[in-house]
Amino acid sequence: AAPSRRLAGCEEVTRTPPCQRHFHPIRLTNLIIMPFVLPPLPYGVGDLVPVIDASAVNMHYNTVHADWVSKANLAEADYNAAATPTEQAEPLGRLYKAAAAHYSHVMYWTSLAPVGLGGGGPTGQLASAINSEFGSFAQFQVEFKALALRAGVVGWVWLAYEPAVNRVGIYFTRNNDLIPEEANAEGILAIDTWEHAHWSVHPGNVATYIDDIWQIINWGEVNNRYQTAKTAAGWP
Repeated sequence: AAPSRRLAGCEEVTRTPPCQRHFHPIRLTNLIIMPFVLPPLPYGVGDLVPVIDASAVNMHYNTVHADWVSKANLAEADYNAAATPTEQAEPLGRLYKAAAAHYSHVMYWTSLAPVGLGGGGPTGQLASAINSEFGSFAQFQVEFKALALRAGVVGWVWLAYEPAVNRVGIYFTRNNDLIPEEANAEGILAIDTWEHAHWSVHPGNVATYIDDIWQIINWGEVNNRYQTAKTAAGWP
C-alpha cells in the first residue's frame, strides 16, 4: 500500500533515492541569494535556553551552518569555472547539497524564538488547516514526533503546505535533503533532528528534544509562511 501522504519519508515519496537530484527553483531562491551568506541569528546564542543551550546553538550556527555556506560558495565557484557540462556535473551536485543544507538551516533558525516569545500554537487559517488534517493540534504533535523519530539523529522533520490540494502535511527527510519536488509540498516549519542540534541538553534523544521544541516555535513566522504559500497558490 502507498504510504500516508503525511507519513512520507524522502525515499518513500520518490521510491528511488537519493532525493537530491536537481535544484527546486522555488525553495532555493526564496531564502538564498548567491553568493551565499550566513545570515545573523534572529536572537542571541543563549536565548533558546532551556530547550537548546548556548553551546549547542553556537556550534550548530558558527560551525555546522557556516561550513555549509563556505561549501556552497566553493561549489558555485567551481561550477562557474567548469568549461563543459561534464565538468559542471560534480560541482553542481555539491552546490545542490550545500545550498539545500543552507536553506534548511535558515528556515530552522527562523522557525524558532526565545521562550516567552515562541511557543503556544498556530492561529487562524493555519490552526484550522492543522485541525482539519490531523484532528487536533495535539494529534499533529504526536505525528510530528513520530516522523522526527524516523528521521533520527541524521535528518529533518517538516510541516509543509501542499498547494495543489490546499492542505498541510508532515514529512521527514534524511541527511540534509529537502522535501522532494515530486511531493509538491513547500516547507513552512523545519526542525533539524541531527544530534548536533540538541546534543548538550538532549544527547541522542530526539523524543525529548521534540517534546521541548514546542516551547520555542515561532508560530508567527510559520503562520506567515503558510499564508504566503497559500496566496501564491491562488487559494483564498
